[in-house]
Amino acid sequence: MQIETAPTDKPYDKPEGERRGIVIVNTGDGKGKSTAAFGLALRATTSW
Repeated sequence: MQIETAPTDKPYDKPEGERRGIVIVNTGDGKGKSTAAFGLALRATTSW
């Protein structure tokens, strides 16, 4: 059996220039704020 090595080439080019972030504030009465925040955080980390 032959040991495989991890690929060294990246499948994409890193964008050049300024990168900007976004701040989202979940406010309001009632429930759902934490769920919305955790959902956004989960989707943000898995979209990279």
